[in-house]
Amino acid sequence: MIYNIKKIIHKVYEIPQLKKLSNYRCFDFIYEHLEEVLVKNIREVYFKNGYIYFQVSHPAIKMALQYELESQIYHLLESNKTCEYMKNNFKGLNVKIDSNN
Repeated sequence: MIYNIKKIIHKVYEIPQLKKLSNYRCFDFIYEHLEEVLVKNIREVYFKNGYIYFQVSHPAIKMALQYELESQIYHLLESNKTCEYMKNNFKGLNVKIDSNN
């Protein structure tokens, strides 16, 4: 039997109990569409209560990331199937400076 691996993996990401795994795939997709300098300075990213939280290392990175994401976050969430859960529950994003520099 030959199965389409991409379809199987996609079905795994659709399992409600594995929504956090799907969120991490979505974060990877978002990273792929950001400038490398921004991605290197993101300390942590997570999705909680409908908000995507980014912790960054510097105020200039915070400003650049906010500007970059505010213009394209809706398009990014809509353009990737693994971001379905986040897209349906998305309320906004929050970029914070990591105080543990």
